[in-house]
Amino acid sequence: TALITPFREDGALDWSALDAQIDFQLESPVTAIVPGGSIGEFTAMSLDERRNMIARCVSRIDGKLLVVAGTADENPATALELTRDAAKLGVDAVMVKLPHYFGLMPDEAFWFFQALDDVGCPFVVYNNPSTTRHDLSGDTLERVSTLEHFVALKEAAVSTTHFYERLHRFGGRFPVIAGAEDCVFFALLAGAPACMTATAAFSPSFMRAMYEAVQRSDLGRARELHCRLWEFRRLLRRRAGTGHPAYVTYTKAAMEILGLPAGPPRPPLLPLDEPERQVLRRVLVDTMGLGERGSFSDHLLPRERRID
Repeated sequence: TALITPFREDGALDWSALDAQIDFQLESPVTAIVPGGSIGEFTAMSLDERRNMIARCVSRIDGKLLVVAGTADENPATALELTRDAAKLGVDAVMVKLPHYFGLMPDEAFWFFQALDDVGCPFVVYNNPSTTRHDLSGDTLERVSTLEHFVALKEAAVSTTHFYERLHRFGGRFPVIAGAEDCVFFALLAGAPACMTATAAFSPSFMRAMYEAVQRSDLGRARELHCRLWEFRRLLRRRAGTGHPAYVTYTKAAMEILGLPAGPPRPPLLPLDEPERQVLRRVLVDTMGLGERGSFSDHLLPRERRID
């Protein structure tokens, strides 16, 4: 699960809401949490806030789930510093993307990952071209895969062909994790061992149901669940297509609607207005079949719309 970062109305980090979110994930069918990723608004947080949030997660999880801390930063030195701090705090791994303000040449990209490897902490490479405007080449990943502490790739390119090419080339050597909800069904069907997405922040049971449907080869059911998830994604895409991080505002609004504390996004991002919240509520409850606190029972969801 990629965690959101809960803020109060005055903009301060809401520690009690963070604790509640962690406890919710501990009660849920997930194997890892990722604090400080894109959905966690890390670009709007100070370095001290990010350190303290990682420390809080490690302490409260207490080994019951894997903690994969987001330590990306536009300043490579800051990313390396935060990675060192996260390792000392006891995370299981970190997740990083390339600094992207300046487009990097392949040797420059590899230099960054090599410097990260020197820290000595297991790391997941996060490839998210829609955010970074940079798509890691297969040849660069080939070089990164030789590094001692590289453990997995989170692939968030929104292309089934792209994902399958990654899986075909590297799937037998390291985990290629599905990171784009728009095509998560196809990624799991192709053989992705896991998915790491934001919807699990408000309904891990829904995402687990889709994963398990694929694992038991109930593909009609898995596709039906993905069609329902797609209705949520369609709301985001109206804004995300312009470069707006709609996944932050919609995920936080979804959590609040379902009774999970999230708070507003940090300015300049604005919360959803009431008319859009009502549209979102209908999608969450009527289309996705979610209940209080994101509860979801696959066997209770009507199957009339199942696609076989």
